[in-house]
Amino acid sequence: MSETLTEFYAKLNAGIIKKYLEFKDYNTHQDAIELTANEFEKLSPGKVDALIYNKKYPYAKEAWAIVNAEKNKKKGKATKVVALQNKNTS
Repeated sequence: MSETLTEFYAKLNAGIIKKYLEFKDYNTHQDAIELTANEFEKLSPGKVDALIYNKKYPYAKEAWAIVNAEKNKKKGKATKVVALQNKNTS
């Protein structure tokens, strides 16, 4: 089954957030934003910043849910993630 456009953008944004968090471990906030923007073509530092701090940014909430679920899974914590497709089909 192919993924929906919502799922595609949520996964893309989750990848951007993960990359930012990796850079943030060893750099300042601003440097991490700049490095992340450079990793993804046609992505401005302002868009990275908005994705990190503005939960109303398109698909940001869904992307953070993916990132947090993966973090909790690594820590061994139980999580409940609502599938985006279930939200769209109801």
